[in-house]
Amino acid sequence: MNSLTSNKPKGFTLIELLVVIAIIAILAAILFPVFAKAREKARQITCVSNEKQLGIAMMQYVQDNDEMFPSGYVPNLLSGSDLFGIGWAGSIYTYVKSTGAYVCPDDATQSQPKANPPMYEVSYAMNTHIVNSYLTPAYNNPQGPLGHLAGFAAPSQTVLLCEVSGNLAAVTLPNEGLSNNPPAGHVSVVTNGSGGVGACLGLSNSSSRSPYDATALLATGPIDGSNSGTDGTTGRHTDGSNYVLVDGHAKYIRGGYVSCGGNAAYNATDQPNRYNNAAGTAFGGNSNYPAYAATFSPN
Repeated sequence: MNSLTSNKPKGFTLIELLVVIAIIAILAAILFPVFAKAREKARQITCVSNEKQLGIAMMQYVQDNDEMFPSGYVPNLLSGSDLFGIGWAGSIYTYVKSTGAYVCPDDATQSQPKANPPMYEVSYAMNTHIVNSYLTPAYNNPQGPLGHLAGFAAPSQTVLLCEVSGNLAAVTLPNEGLSNNPPAGHVSVVTNGSGGVGACLGLSNSSSRSPYDATALLATGPIDGSNSGTDGTTGRHTDGSNYVLVDGHAKYIRGGYVSCGGNAAYNATDQPNRYNNAAGTAFGGNSNYPAYAATFSPN
């Protein structure tokens, strides 16, 4: 019996190939954003882990220094005392023991380890309200804790560190920002969260030795609705950023739920504005302002 052989060519037709390519393209369009979000979540978790290390180092520093946070000292920068916290990163380096702990994976700032002295990326800024001395009755503001751990009314809601970009510091030097001649270049910066031209207070490498570090910007997204002094993003980590609080714990918070004010509201009837009604007070939010999860207010 003769078997019939087929002359039909083997392989895929053009239509079949186009269908397969279209399916692959659709799957890629669906999966790539998912993979990107997963990678970003991993970077955010790494950032929180690094912040927790810094929070622990801060707590160790506080316990070894009469329950006082590092205040920094850059003589004749702004006033005779200049205790604003500038240079905080070098003060705690002996407890951190790793320059990598100061870095958020999403921060594109490049370290300069071959500089003299070596300058390292610092992705975080300290809340200057914690230690500065200008929140005094003379300025119609409460005195604040001035760095004393026991002086905080709501340590679990008071910002200790927030995210910034563009900051370099000689963090391996214990006297970083603590001498008459700080290292050339930048020192680890501080901020009050209110943005503006002086969003970050540090020490520029200009000949004028300006106290306002123009290269360091908030990476928090708009704090309390203000874009001033930010890096232009909605937040380094998906519309928000990570914070270390005064009690040492770290967490993600959207900028709209953070009060930048130095003056906390004392009761629920105080006139709302972005400089008061802080977390830990009687203010519970209204149609214009949320109930804050964290605050830069020292009170």
